Amino acid sequence: MSKTLIIAPPPTPNGDLHVGHMAGPYLAGDIYARYLRVSGKAVNYATGTDDSQTYVVTSAIKLGTTPEQLCRQSSEDIHNSLKLWGVELDGYAPFDEGYKSSVYQFLNPLFESGKLKKKTVRLPYSAHRGEFMVESFVAGECPVCLAHSRGGLCENCGHPNNFDMLRRPVSTLSPYEPLEYRETEILVFPVEEYRNELEAYYASKKGLWRPHILQLMDELFSRELIDFPVTYPVSWGLPSLFPGTEGQVLNAWVEGMPASMYCNACGEVGAEQPTQPGVLTRIIS
Repeated sequence: MSKTLIIAPPPTPNGDLHVGHMAGPYLAGDIYARYLRVSGKAVNYATGTDDSQTYVVTSAIKLGTTPEQLCRQSSEDIHNSLKLWGVELDGYAPFDEGYKSSVYQFLNPLFESGKLKKKTVRLPYSAHRGEFMVESFVAGECPVCLAHSRGGLCENCGHPNNFDMLRRPVSTLSPYEPLEYRETEILVFPVEEYRNELEAYYASKKGLWRPHILQLMDELFSRELIDFPVTYPVSWGLPSLFPGTEGQVLNAWVEGMPASMYCNACGEVGAEQPTQPGVLTRIIS
């Protein structure tokens, strides 16, 4: 019997879930999973936590704790909240050694085959802190819609703003000073090189997906697709093991696909506790 896989977006463990979270993907996924089960169909409904997000760091600073402690407490709180709301998960993926191994296992073939490339880019930099400021560490104006945005992606219009695209960048950490841009070498995925494949894929979804998603893709395809950062020169995240990127970490967003695969594996074995490295990666592979 075929099985339907439902992966709820892994929440960032920088606090407990709020009503908006629950009213969105988690209850919706639970309702769909229940519908499938009562219809006699097999289903795997799973999620985990997105521990590598820089929002963990900014929240930990505000709360006067460490990112590690905040992740541990929030992951437990989130799991308990899902249970209290009656969300029936088949798996709640732990951020354990098996998870980390699966991320590297997913990315290594891409690097070895030359799909990931080194590139010199300009990133927001705090002379006061002596650090590059990316993702939640930086805020500014979206270059497309001019709304207030954090680094990486504008939540208002959905357009990416990688590298030096944010207008008037400022630090989101005290003393909240204006930032400059400095050059550094990181690893990127050159999205434009795969334009033809991407255009064909999204064209095949017209009439199947919601129009606003396809409209966003049409807007992105109207100009050159920007590179996707694979590594960042910051301290929070999984360490980059790729030669030439020593001291950098993986961009949290590159974990998306292996994270979904790991959630799937956890759901298959009903895992809700940390597992031995390799137990779930064998299922994935």
